[in-house]
Amino acid sequence: MLVENDEASDDGTEPTAPIFDALPVVAHRPECADFAELTGRATDGLYAVVVDGVLSRAECAALVAATERRGYVPALLNKGRGREVLEPSFRRGDRRIVDDPRLARLIFDRVRPFVEPSRGRWRLVGANERLRFLKYAAGDFFKLHGDGSYVRGAGPRRGETSFVTLLVYLNDGADYASGRTTLLSADDGRTAVEPAAGRALLHDHQILHEVPPIEAGVKYVVRTDIMYARVPD
Repeated sequence: MLVENDEASDDGTEPTAPIFDALPVVAHRPECADFAELTGRATDGLYAVVVDGVLSRAECAALVAATERRGYVPALLNKGRGREVLEPSFRRGDRRIVDDPRLARLIFDRVRPFVEPSRGRWRLVGANERLRFLKYAAGDFFKLHGDGSYVRGAGPRRGETSFVTLLVYLNDGADYASGRTTLLSADDGRTAVEPAAGRALLHDHQILHEVPPIEAGVKYVVRTDIMYARVPD
């Protein structure tokens, strides 16, 4: 099942205000020493990488605290054409949508060395400023799906399109049981990504993936998209 990008707000209202100012004053620089490509078996030759240290532990904790203060609401399932529904048999968990260009830029600048600078006639331009903070508690899950592309429909950046999902873990895997993001290959092989606070997973939208049910604890992640603009002929 393909899930379109969830660009709507949680409850029909505007997304909440930026939270960049909640971050610690001291800027963090990612080490990215443990950068590694996922196995070809998991990705079938598509783009998928892991980058460590994209956010510091202090930044992760600050973002969790800031979003918890604003509150989470049940995550909806996007059916396309702007229609979202609550479908707990397929997706169960909570989210908080935040529009924050500065935070999106900070995260993008840190992963940029590991992102493909071009895709055919498309060039890399940045990250989607609409950040989806996701919270999975015991019993929550997200069944196997692929992510849809987000296309800007208005303004000077009209036509910019996303091809890559960017997911940053905000707490460690030791904080919860099960619930590892798992990528599926064409032969049904599965590769689970071990969470670590500040670790980023980037992958092509079309790679099918899932979040198995959380058995205990709480998982926090923030998700956005890597955007490209078409180069004029």
